[in-house]
Amino acid sequence: MLDGNGNDLSAQVEFESFNRQLSPINRHMGGKLVGSVQAQIQA
Repeated sequence: MLDGNGNDLSAQVEFESFNRQLSPINRHMGGKLVGSVQAQIQA
C-alpha cells in the first residue's frame, strides 16, 4: 500500500481492518483502473 508520494504504508495499516473495507468492482471499472495506472506499474 502506497500513499500519493510513493511511501510504503503497509506497516501502519492492519491488514484485516483494511480488507474488511474493500468491496468488489465490476470488470469494466477494473479495466479502467488498470489502464490508468499500467504505465506506473510497469515502470
